[in-house]
Amino acid sequence: MDCFKTTDKKYKVILIFIVILVFYSITAPNILFSQEYTTTVLNLPVPGNMLPASQENIPVIIKGVTIHPEDPLLLDFIIDTGESGLTGQSLEAETEKLIKYFPDSLNSPRLDSRHQK
Repeated sequence: MDCFKTTDKKYKVILIFIVILVFYSITAPNILFSQEYTTTVLNLPVPGNMLPASQENIPVIIKGVTIHPEDPLLLDFIIDTGESGLTGQSLEAETEKLIKYFPDSLNSPRLDSRHQK
């Protein structure tokens, strides 16, 4: 039992450190994990709180298509810029992307189609 009668300073520092850790582990969870505090990691809301609705986003969209009777493969697209604020080359790039996806939308089967099995 001579190990408990030590007067070494390292032993006392370690003992005090352990006592502080034990006290902290008993009292800190009530303070740190309380739901009353609204700040969380990464500023996320506290679980269980309702989030407000975000603002409506109206992107660039194809509003219509003009088909020429003399040449059915010649299509004119009517593009609505929405609230994107795109102009110039960025609007042209977005428009080209929409036009490239347009034939895919014609080939996609409808979810409410009766012909699907």
